[in-house]
Amino acid sequence: MDVFASAFREPRPPVAIVGAGAVGRAFALRLADRGFPIRAVISRTASGASALARVIGAPIASSHLEDIPNGVALILICVGDDQIEDVAELLTGVRLDWSEVVVAHTSGAIPSEVLVPLEAEGAAVLSSHPLQAITPGADASTLDGAYIGLEGPPRGIAAGIELAVG
Repeated sequence: MDVFASAFREPRPPVAIVGAGAVGRAFALRLADRGFPIRAVISRTASGASALARVIGAPIASSHLEDIPNGVALILICVGDDQIEDVAELLTGVRLDWSEVVVAHTSGAIPSEVLVPLEAEGAAVLSSHPLQAITPGADASTLDGAYIGLEGPPRGIAAGIELAVG
């Protein structure tokens, strides 16, 4: 991979957020604030997904991973550490062009290897953990100036760097 090539086809790729808790909310608000189109919010409950989707203007709010739309280039998995592996495995059943998708989880304790099923489908993967406390009342500025720990294969790291500094 050319180290100067973008990991995405466009400067602000379409995003799906999986997990509407404090971390998912903080990332969704920050990305939306920076001009990233949030296309879907997926959460355990439809009401949680709907609440966050309303705030950020996402057209899809659901409790079903299958509702992630085609064309999404970034999927952020913002669920509890004990759920990441299951979510990754379930995502492999979603019909997407995985070669065009970056999948990141936000756990600081779980390595990117938990996303190997998605990497096998062609996705770029990484762990992207903010070194910042994130509370339920977090807003778009919560991640301003925060350091982000990145871990994973080179293609995923390239995407993480673009997201962190862009």
